[in-house]
Amino acid sequence: MGAGVSGQRHEVVECIQVIQDLKMKLTDGAGHHEIKSNLDSLRFILRGSVHKAIAVGDESAGKRAEVDQISDRIKAGIARRTTSEDKLRDSFAKCREEQPEEIPLTKLKDALIDLGIQPENVEHFARQARTQCTNKTIDFDAFKRIALGPSVLESWTTSLPLAALLADSLPLPPSQDEDPVRNITTLSASQIECISDAFSKALSTMLTEHVKRLKEAYDGMDKPKESNSNLAKFQVVDMSSGVIEDFHKGFQHRIGSCPLKFFEAMKAEHCNRPGHDKKFVVTNYRIFTCPKREWELVVEGSDFTEDEKRGHRQIPEVDELLKLPQAVEANLTREEVISIVLYTGPMVICVMIHIIM
Repeated sequence: MGAGVSGQRHEVVECIQVIQDLKMKLTDGAGHHEIKSNLDSLRFILRGSVHKAIAVGDESAGKRAEVDQISDRIKAGIARRTTSEDKLRDSFAKCREEQPEEIPLTKLKDALIDLGIQPENVEHFARQARTQCTNKTIDFDAFKRIALGPSVLESWTTSLPLAALLADSLPLPPSQDEDPVRNITTLSASQIECISDAFSKALSTMLTEHVKRLKEAYDGMDKPKESNSNLAKFQVVDMSSGVIEDFHKGFQHRIGSCPLKFFEAMKAEHCNRPGHDKKFVVTNYRIFTCPKREWELVVEGSDFTEDEKRGHRQIPEVDELLKLPQAVEANLTREEVISIVLYTGPMVICVMIHIIM
């Protein structure tokens, strides 16, 4: 901005100088060619100024358009997270077919689009539903959790200390005896505007730094590694790394929280990874089971075999537990409730075995 103003000031000085020279030549009775030369110089300077002004105008218009797009995304995100129960039920009802309490997974995108959710988030939520739902349909409670759940980038942005930054921006009461939260209610519109401006500048600095770290991390991942088939068995290989401070700060400080797919990772751990089919005895129920079988019973709702019916074991339904006031108040995710059910059951034996070993 400063460079642009400086350039404009220089052009204005040039124009004034040319006009003064032109006045002097007119006063002295200068010839036609000299006057024409001054007019050509003035025209050249003005033409350059016009072109620059147009370029600056185009740049400003482009920036305004980009800001408008970002504002639209923010408004859409706020609208999604504050969607009313009635609106959710209305969008859900539009996509119902034969079963009154469920919609096909193939219609989930239509229901999400009807809510006004952005296309990139629609794809993310639909993919999430396909991995979590064992049937080809989805009920309203699952639809609601998905529609109001975190967006595709929130797993990274939650690693940014935005709440702490905002807290630093807010004023504290002059007396320690006063309630600092109540003090916020006394903020005037002018104070809120000043806080927002300062917060915006600090956010810009923070985002720049975190984007830089994220880029460095991805550049390190993309850097081709030299392979040498003649390396000795215990020879040390150079690998991408940082300084010792990076080690102590941890990965999250450097690249933020990874976009973890908890459900897929949990399913793979119980159903595909080594040990998934290793059977162990559950003494209180007098049965044999394994991680994969426990996943089938708890998550996929598989029926008990005749042998498994011994001991009258009862497994609570995950979806029902998610509706409990305690689960709602604690804002538990489906993955967390699945973990609770699994590891308050026979799977706790696997944990104890690992601890002992």
